[in-house]
Amino acid sequence: MADFHHLDDAREIWLAVKARFGCNEESKKMRKTILKQEFSEFCVSEEEGLHKGYDRFQKILSQLNKMQAKPDNDDVNLKFLRALPLSWSQVALTLKTRGGLEYLSFDDLYNKLRSLEIDVKGGSSYGSRGTTVAPTHFSFIGAASTNTMMVYSDQPSHSSSITYTSAHSGSIMEDVLRSFVAKNEPTQQLAYEDFEQVD
Repeated sequence: MADFHHLDDAREIWLAVKARFGCNEESKKMRKTILKQEFSEFCVSEEEGLHKGYDRFQKILSQLNKMQAKPDNDDVNLKFLRALPLSWSQVALTLKTRGGLEYLSFDDLYNKLRSLEIDVKGGSSYGSRGTTVAPTHFSFIGAASTNTMMVYSDQPSHSSSITYTSAHSGSIMEDVLRSFVAKNEPTQQLAYEDFEQVD
């Protein structure tokens, strides 16, 4: 308080404290720069997992929003998909190739990812031919498991069939991912080749 002893009224003291300890333009600019750096270097480890990674990323976005520097939905979603651990690479590649990330809120993307978490972690044992698999989440999967037919549904009341000719992989997640890529052929042929390299 040695710097403030000469000030007489509370308003002057308050303005001096604000100027010294953080509410000035220079400190706001510095904080914004630090937050942008945290955003660009964001990464989720396997140990941290999807949920804790989401919470940490949400805090960064919230602080960027307070600083009026929040990136657009597409940048946010792409950054989060790139930051996910290696075990999420097939899912991330598929979601990026499908497009439309700019129309999804970050929360919607998180909910889509959450619906696939069991398959990504390998905790689910789908795979016998001819069995019907119940949807694990309304936003992603509704499949009759044969080697040629997958059904995708964005909404409970709408579904579309996609036929592909690749061999049955034994994993419902791989089959669903292949069907997404096959749906957009031939425009997505390069993405399909990238998907094959991930395997």
